[in-house]
Order: sequence, then structure tokens, then C-alpha cells
Amino acid sequence: MSDSSSLNASTVIAITGVGVVSPLGLGYDAFAESLASGQSAIRRSPEMFAGTPIKWASPIEGFESKKWVKPRKSIKLMCEEIQYSVGSAEMAVQHAGLDMAGLDLSRVGVVMGSEFLYGPPEELIQTYASAMATGSFNLKSFGDNINKLFPLWMLKFLPNMPACHIGIAQNVIGPNNSVVNGETSCLMALGEAVSVMQRGWADVMITGSVGTELRTARVANLAGEYYYQGDDPKKTCLPFDANRAGSAASEAAASFVLETEAHAKARGAKPLAYVRGMGRAFELLRPFERGRENAASVAAIERTIQMALKETDCTAADIDHVNANGLGMPLADRVEAQAINNTLPATATTAIKSYFGNAGAGSASLELAASVVAFDKGAVPATVNFETPDPECPVNVITEPRPVDKNLALVLSQSLCGQAVAVVIEKP
Repeated sequence: MSDSSSLNASTVIAITGVGVVSPLGLGYDAFAESLASGQSAIRRSPEMFAGTPIKWASPIEGFESKKWVKPRKSIKLMCEEIQYSVGSAEMAVQHAGLDMAGLDLSRVGVVMGSEFLYGPPEELIQTYASAMATGSFNLKSFGDNINKLFPLWMLKFLPNMPACHIGIAQNVIGPNNSVVNGETSCLMALGEAVSVMQRGWADVMITGSVGTELRTARVANLAGEYYYQGDDPKKTCLPFDANRAGSAASEAAASFVLETEAHAKARGAKPLAYVRGMGRAFELLRPFERGRENAASVAAIERTIQMALKETDCTAADIDHVNANGLGMPLADRVEAQAINNTLPATATTAIKSYFGNAGAGSASLELAASVVAFDKGAVPATVNFETPDPECPVNVITEPRPVDKNLALVLSQSLCGQAVAVVIEKP
């Protein structure tokens, strides 16, 4: 093992397995088929958001916790998002053909991205009702009746629990960490997992992220600002389109098995992609103000792209496609498009949030998975429902599936609080 202070950037990191729990399907193959079909999973869902102006969503369907979460008794300690994350990790391990019984488990670790995990208000109803018995909220009564909650209630919603439960389920005892950084959590977690391996602390890492925009508390906070409220299904989440008017609420989890190239070769595993470069930056476009759309600055996004290209030792001309953050919001798309145009002019760009909307911290995991699928299947998925180019979004949007012509792809992610990340992956 290398010294803990050293970083061997020459260590090649391969992605050998991908697990997906998403509105676009469960598992790698189902996800790939949905992208190939060019069909959005966003549907009219007024029943999910009664009493709000939200009409469109793309929830996960068909996930069976008892099939994917082990041990089963741990399910009662997990909210749905944690179950999705644990399930996606199990799928990724199976997809990679990884036999944990044959590994040094102290050399296998987990770094997962997450966010606030909003519990259903129904779980607090009894306690809250007790505190309101006199007609106004009584804090002492609330405390006295806290025992009406499930005793381990808080453990179900801690954002570090996806990584913990994955470690337990896979029986791995190497480095274990969590990254909670909003929409950029997946790529930030990926970067941390790569650095752990480059330091020589692990041969295999499970990474990825989980997130949701479907919970009542989240929707109540963002409804008026972020979500499309019209009636045309073809106008929900239109990244870079002149008629974009907000996103749709979604949820997703995806996990990736990373291995050093030497470890993958030793067990005969076939890499799906290599992680080659990364850039990270922070700069908020303008001072934060509630109820006002914000974004990472053009300069911050540009810096991440430039850093990722430099670390990869490549130029803009070497990039096959950009998998953009593409939020479908007026300001965020304009800023990202300008940064792409300034650093990667004319590079083909896709935005797969057009398929599912915004899954918060889970979005970038699907976007990274989509570029892995593009390398594997030989075609970059189109941006669905894109019709009217916006002069203020000068990017070359892919509107039909496009063959992969070059070996590098760049995946972008930004948070609404100013973080920005870029990752370059390479086709094997």
C-alpha cells in the first residue's frame, strides 16, 4: 500500500459495473433500452402533489425492496431513497461480476452521494397532533409525545446511511464515506472514490448517488420556482429549448463499481469506461435570494471543464459529446450553455433530464450512466422534445441518437448553490 500522503494520479480507474434504479427502468439493460427508445418517463401526476400547482413527475416504479436489500430486516431502518441506493449498488456489483467472497474486503470501500432525505409528514402526524391538542403548538407536549415516533426514526433519513447500509449489505470494510453536496453529489463522490484508490487505500470502490424531488416538503419549498406548471406533456423539462419553463419532479439512484485497471485485468473484468479527468469549482452567479432562480457562474463551469481537460491531457476537439446538467430552467441552462460554448464550441451536447426531470442528487448518476451506455452501445442518446433553439443557449443539442465518433465524453453537474463539477470518461 502506498503512503497515505501520496497520490498516484497515474493509477488508471475503470468502471466495471453499473446499477440503476430510475423512472427509466431498473437495472443497466432496462435503462439503456429506455434511452434508446427516446421516450420520456415524465407523466401527469396530479395525485402526487394535491394542493400544489405541480402536475408532472417521473417516479420509480416496480422496485421490490425485498429482492435487492439484504438483510431484509434492515429495510425498516431505511427510507425509500436508501433502499433505492442499496438496490442500485447490488445491481452494480452483479453487473460487474464481482465476487465479494474472493476479495480482500478491507480493500473494498464505498463513497456515496446523497442529499436531504425528506421523511413523509404522515410519520409525524400523531406527535404533531398531540402538540396541537390545545389549539396551538405546544413544544413541551411535542417533546412528551415524541415516543409516538418509531424509535429509530431519525436513522431512516440520515444522508450518510446509503453508504453505511451498502457497506453492511456488501460486507465490505474498506474506506466508507458520504458526500452531501446537492445536485453535484454524485460526481463529487466519484472524485473522492477515485482519489481513495489513487492513494492506494482500495482496489475496488462502490460509488454513485441517490436523490429525490418527490417528497412533499421538498416540493412545498420549490414548487413555484422550479417545476413546469403547464398542461403540454412535450413542454416538461426542455433543456436549452427557447420554450423551457421548468422541470418535472423525479427520483433516482445509480451506483458504479470502480476498480484499478490492474485489479480488473487480474480477474478478467471488461471495463465499460475509464475515469480520466475531473474539475471542481464553486462560484455562485449572484447573491442567494429565496424565490429567485440561481446557478453556478459561467466562470465556475468553465474552470471545471478546463481542469478536467487538463487532467485528461486532451483538448476540446477530443471530446465526443457533453452530457450536460441541462436543468430545463431559464437561467441555469443559459449559464451552462455559455460555459460549454466558450470552452467546447460546437461539441455535440445531450441533456437526459429531458427523459426524467430533476432527481436532485440522483440526477448526475443517471447522466454519468447514460454516457457509459453511449460508449457501450455506440450511440449517444438524444435530448427528447427539443424543438426551438434558444439564441442565448449556443450549444449543439443532439436531437437524434448519434454514433459515438471519439473516445472521450464530458459529464457536467452544477448545484443551485454554486458548486460545479466536470468529469471526463474514456471509452475502453
